[in-house]
Amino acid sequence: MVENAAGQSPFTDDPRRHKIVEGQFSLPAGARHTHLLPDQRTARVLVDAFFINTHGLLQVFERHKFLEKLETCYSDPLSTEPSWLCILNLVFAIGLTMATPLSGSSEALIIDKLRSEHLDRAEVFYLNAKSLNDPMTGFEDQDFWSVQALLLMSVYMLAKSKRNTAFALLGMAARSAQALGLHREETLVIFGPEEQKARKNLWRSLFVIDRLLACLLGRPTAISESDCSGDNLRPAEAAAEASNLKANFSETGAFALEAAVRSCSAIGLILKKVYQQRKISTRLAQEIADISGPDLYSLGGQSKPPSLSNVFDLSGLDTTRVPSLYSEESGTDEQIDFDALWAWPSNTPAVGSPRNPGDAAAIGLPSTQGMSDNSVPLFSVVSHAGD
Repeated sequence: MVENAAGQSPFTDDPRRHKIVEGQFSLPAGARHTHLLPDQRTARVLVDAFFINTHGLLQVFERHKFLEKLETCYSDPLSTEPSWLCILNLVFAIGLTMATPLSGSSEALIIDKLRSEHLDRAEVFYLNAKSLNDPMTGFEDQDFWSVQALLLMSVYMLAKSKRNTAFALLGMAARSAQALGLHREETLVIFGPEEQKARKNLWRSLFVIDRLLACLLGRPTAISESDCSGDNLRPAEAAAEASNLKANFSETGAFALEAAVRSCSAIGLILKKVYQQRKISTRLAQEIADISGPDLYSLGGQSKPPSLSNVFDLSGLDTTRVPSLYSEESGTDEQIDFDALWAWPSNTPAVGSPRNPGDAAAIGLPSTQGMSDNSVPLFSVVSHAGD
């Protein structure tokens, strides 16, 4: 495709273009695994960075319980299990990679010191985790922690721009989770309420990353919503009503994860019914547009916090991006031909917007203010007599 549009180049003629080419992590010459943990203050900074930067996207652990185990780990290290140390090092790796502390703060000094070392300290944490208890080497006796570790490894690889490795690790995590029955409500009856909540939240986190990777890479999803039973993809428990907009970290977790799951469910619907079929009828386009209805923006008559509303707004933009390419009623069922995408010149805008800004509001779509009013739709429209 690139060669047809831009001609031959070293990029199009690369003999490795049909292979997965991603660098492997390894320690520098002379370095070795020490498995030493950072001091407790540094550990807390890295753990906080992990929870802050994955909040609403992942809910692999309950924050307060994780911090309690962290305290126990440092007060009695000899009793700490290798599986926990593996997970802790993965949390350190993700936290260090994603950390964006306030400039000049004590946290920034710690993060800058770790990042200024002669080796990539985040990679060292990752390799330490694999050396302590690699979840990929024991598929015969995997447990709940293995799924947690595989998901964290996938997120870390995604943060390091190793998307193919992240995709493969996520697939392993999803299959292991299905083998453990995390997708079925019937398997939860033998567990207590807290463990049921943890298993549901992990499954929902897997679902979110699965949909995001499928959208990012244009590949099939690993999780099918039709295979899930009960409320496994719904909130693990009813979210408490917010009395005001000043909700704390833990109170926003349920709302944020619910928003992420809804958004990713819409993404999955678009991937399955639109991009896999490569054609979309106006009827289906309106069904997708209706996903972003008024109920997403309020709960019990109360407005959601602004940060959460932004998540729903982004979901609405994504779910209505294709319908917004056309808004004229023609009396016949129109279909957008996705194969026409490749016929447009390279300077064609990536997406189009309604010719009249009022068209979007008239059919209940999010505003396209800020987009060019005369942009050219990317897809051609073909009229058909029937659906």
